Amino acid sequence: MEKPTTEYRKHFQRLLTIFIALFACEEILFADTRKPEYSFHIISQQKYCFTQTDSQFTLRIDGVSPEKVQAYVDALPENVSFVSLRKDELAGNANSNGESGTMIRLWFQFKKPGTYQLGQLVVSIAGKIYKPLFDTITVYENPATVQPQVSISFLNQAYPSDGGTLSCHANEHLRFTVYVQYAVQIINVSWDIPQDSVFKQVKQFSITEEIPRGGTFSPEKIPVASFDWQPLKSEVCKFPQVQVVATAYNGARVNAFIPEFTVNVAPALYPILPEQKQSAFAYAFAEPTDTKSGKTEIIKSSPNQKKLLVLRVKERHSLPFSSAAKERRRLEEQEGLTTGASEPSVPLFILLLVFTFLSAAGLVILFILRKIKPASIFVVVFTLCVMSSIIAGVEVSRRYALCEGGSVSPIPEEQASTSVTVQAGSRVQVLRDAGGWAYIRFNDTFGWVKKSEIYYIN
Repeated sequence: MEKPTTEYRKHFQRLLTIFIALFACEEILFADTRKPEYSFHIISQQKYCFTQTDSQFTLRIDGVSPEKVQAYVDALPENVSFVSLRKDELAGNANSNGESGTMIRLWFQFKKPGTYQLGQLVVSIAGKIYKPLFDTITVYENPATVQPQVSISFLNQAYPSDGGTLSCHANEHLRFTVYVQYAVQIINVSWDIPQDSVFKQVKQFSITEEIPRGGTFSPEKIPVASFDWQPLKSEVCKFPQVQVVATAYNGARVNAFIPEFTVNVAPALYPILPEQKQSAFAYAFAEPTDTKSGKTEIIKSSPNQKKLLVLRVKERHSLPFSSAAKERRRLEEQEGLTTGASEPSVPLFILLLVFTFLSAAGLVILFILRKIKPASIFVVVFTLCVMSSIIAGVEVSRRYALCEGGSVSPIPEEQASTSVTVQAGSRVQVLRDAGGWAYIRFNDTFGWVKKSEIYYIN
């Protein structure tokens, strides 16, 4: 029985030798592919990364002192530059060998905004190589340089949001919301409204309550207000231009506009119902029974407002730089009004017409007499007179008025909500009449006021 036992022992020793040899081979062949001894996670030290600023990332390695750790950054993508790398010893939590750990700190700088994959950080620990990956990083424009941006989103998602051409029907409601991005505070929201349309602010969001959102950066688009616009006439027109005055992160006040749209308004699909014709809005577009163009006699705000009207009329019927213009500017400063534009001069227009006629007559005579050189001079004079007469004629044909002051409504209704006001005594341009209302332009603002509140400068 002794012999079999010896044979089994020899077989066991052979198998043990083979197992040890295989284990040694496995250590050599698969050492690099085996799961690393350390759990690596590279952490960004800022919530948002910005262009042209140093962005910091850290890697914590527990139980290994800094002198045993070597690290370097592998190839970087375009528009990314490596700034520096530093190793610090972690205090506390030392292992049995008295080694507390290492904190690797890295700084990068990004030239352009976008999404980046930084690749690998090569780390050597006690002769073994590890290659932890960075997370995907989104880089934003530096808040110190970025300007507030305004965008638009239509309720009808078939409409584009980045400008272009829209198609709709008359009487169709176009509902949309205006958003602002990269803004700390909204100072003002205003709009220019095309003629023959109804425009209404449906909802106002909290950012428009003049409460600063703080200096904390956010890339989110914040809703400002929702609107409803209804074109009433079949035509090609401009979409209402909404302007947002906002404060940027660097403290600058910026005027931002929504994208521009051209609207092709087709005829209405359905006729206006009788009850709609009797609405408070419909009467404003009916032809007035009283054909008077407006009041030109009394302004009830103050005696100075009445004097302003008199001076404006006198300035209109005087040559430029008259004493009436100087007196009018002095009075406007006294009333706290922004000095308005000069009135178009009717006598200047007539004088230009006379010069045009005389230069034309002289040109004809010189051509008959074949005086070519003098005729060439008269050609230049005649051209200048014609161009000046046209410009002056256009200015004289425009209708201007002084306003009693008050709100400018987006639609011709007394109950319409609006935040746009005109100071008493301000000069406005009257673009059209509609019943008891006038559609005016004041600086870059358009809207409706009652005809009883304006006084034409005739």
